[in-house]
Amino acid sequence: MFTIELPAPEMSSEALFEDWLAMRSKDPRDPLTPRSEVPLGYIWSAWCRWLTSPPEQPEQTKKLTPAAGDGEGACPQIPPAASWVLAKSEHVAEYLAHGPSPCSGRKTASEPIQAITRQSYLRVLHALYEHARMKGLVTHNPAVFSDELPLGDEACEGQVFNAYQWKSLLSEIPTGLGLWDLRDAAILHLLMDAALTTSEVCTLQLTQVGNHFLHPERIALRLSGTRSAQFREVELGMAASVAMRKWIEARSGVVLRRGDGAPVFLTQKGMPMSPRAVFHLVASTVARAFPLHHIELPNHIGAQVLRNSRLVLW
Repeated sequence: MFTIELPAPEMSSEALFEDWLAMRSKDPRDPLTPRSEVPLGYIWSAWCRWLTSPPEQPEQTKKLTPAAGDGEGACPQIPPAASWVLAKSEHVAEYLAHGPSPCSGRKTASEPIQAITRQSYLRVLHALYEHARMKGLVTHNPAVFSDELPLGDEACEGQVFNAYQWKSLLSEIPTGLGLWDLRDAAILHLLMDAALTTSEVCTLQLTQVGNHFLHPERIALRLSGTRSAQFREVELGMAASVAMRKWIEARSGVVLRRGDGAPVFLTQKGMPMSPRAVFHLVASTVARAFPLHHIELPNHIGAQVLRNSRLVLW
């Protein structure tokens, strides 16, 4: 005798949306209002309709968005999925490139969809699929995000992580010795140790990092801003100092290809770090850490929440 393990029963797309809406409407920090139901419901239902029967793209629109790894810029047709449960990242990518036209405000189908429109759709899809994943209806969230199209700029000025959430994030700071693991660890430590703003991380110069070789115990940062109160010196903790020292020593092998000065943090293309890149780093860390510790993902997961949390913990 043997048993066959059946998958979890599928929930209809309408039922999933209603379940998510009920959960979000009870959020004590950022509840959805009844007025939000119509536009959010439209985005979700439009996606589900497109997913099961995506329309054929006109020839002129196929060249607008390059497919990953395709040097010619053509966007291949992805076979439709039988259900929202079977959606893949490729479906989401093609949909964001061509699907949201009814409410994108474009004059013609040949005009590129604006990034803000694609970002809005991505946020909704990510939230609903993450809700489905937490309920065991799907095994992964196909609405992934990238440096090119992150989930969005920070929209919540007051949200903070509690002590358990904070500890889970600390446990997921990269510990690898690869170049970009060292960079990411240094950035996360700066945000979580010194409550730096995203702008301060992106604009931090090597000349503002004091005595990182003469005094290896602690590193001091000389920070400046447009207002007098923003001129300050911050002494980093031990973990942040070690992370910064490792990155600065490894950074000598990265060539600045565009920009002025000597920014501490660079991208893999040799460019200064952008606010979106920092947001993506924080968001991906939260998205990785919280599920591992059985924590539901919050509405806002960017660098501003880390800064808020550090200030509250102080």
